[in-house]
Amino acid sequence: MMADDNETGFAGGSLNASSYNYLPVNEDAVRIAVPVVFGFIFIVGLMGNGLVIGAVLRYKSMWNAPNMFIVNLAVGDVMLILISVPTSATLYTFDNWMYGAVMCKVTYFIRTLSLGVSIFTLTMLSVDRVLVISQPMKLRQKSSVRVGIMVMAIWIFAFLLAIPDAVTYHLSTVTYPSDNSTVSFCNPYLSEWNQDFSYNKLHSTLQTVFFFFLPLAILIVCYGVMAYIMVRSLQGIPGEAPQCLLQRKESINQRKKLAKVVVTLVILFFLCWLPRTIFVLLTFHGKAGKEMTVFHYVFRIVAYCLMFLNSCVNPIALYFLSKSFRKHYWQQLCCLNGMKPLSETELSTKHSNTGGSKVSMKLTRSRNRRHYKPDQPNGSVTELAQLEP
Repeated sequence: MMADDNETGFAGGSLNASSYNYLPVNEDAVRIAVPVVFGFIFIVGLMGNGLVIGAVLRYKSMWNAPNMFIVNLAVGDVMLILISVPTSATLYTFDNWMYGAVMCKVTYFIRTLSLGVSIFTLTMLSVDRVLVISQPMKLRQKSSVRVGIMVMAIWIFAFLLAIPDAVTYHLSTVTYPSDNSTVSFCNPYLSEWNQDFSYNKLHSTLQTVFFFFLPLAILIVCYGVMAYIMVRSLQGIPGEAPQCLLQRKESINQRKKLAKVVVTLVILFFLCWLPRTIFVLLTFHGKAGKEMTVFHYVFRIVAYCLMFLNSCVNPIALYFLSKSFRKHYWQQLCCLNGMKPLSETELSTKHSNTGGSKVSMKLTRSRNRRHYKPDQPNGSVTELAQLEP
């Protein structure tokens, strides 16, 4: 008999394990497959996010506002991978929680904190882009201060939302009537709350709103505003010199490239967390909270794995979307292997062989952009060039 996986809440949480009648699915396969998936997440996520952080912190050309947000995103993912992934990997393998009462609190606190850091960073990055595009001259010289304040606000807000999990999570035991076996598991609700299912609904509903639907609404508004501003910027100004028009279009193209990167990261986040959100809604507002079906059981495992998979997909996406990240990935990997860092010509050849764009032709254009200073926010051409595909 497999113990409850304690994964019924949004970022954590569980129902009373005795409320489920587990189905005769191939439990041995699940016990093996889930840790294998988590092993992949741990290795790829730790290496990928490490490369992201190193690419920005080691190379001064990467120091710009969007990349600082991306580093913050990677830090939150590394924290989740180091603390929550190892303990969570065995929830489908062993019947009992083996890591003690302290790790019970820490694991789920870190999971909720990392979730908040991820979605709030993506939201703040999008809000920051709207502010920069709409108020270019006002915000041009305040990039580092603005980003620092936003990052601090992200961690404070995520920390506050994760505190309830640190307070309420505790070890509980449950006895299965079928074989009279007793197992321990992490319980997100105090004993007196377990009988009050309405509180469980409220807790999970609020987390779903703050970590999914509210950020989604803000992001939709942000990208709607950005699209509107970009469309208006494309409209010609009477009497505008051809050179100025070309410069304005070039700046808009760079904004589009950055927007493409950010939108991709946002889509990946919501694709990874959408099954989890559906699962929570089915559990606390549908029949899934009262009875277990084969579909619900399999869907829960898939949603559980996708939730953690989000912590390792961003570095992969950045490799394919950003020439600068791709280049610095290879430079760091060469250094780790004791090799001399690849030259720009060698990097261009390697990127072409791996399906990348014709980097060698674009390097010259990138250098020219660094010397071109249009009347745009935050030196947008030099800043955005770091994320161009």
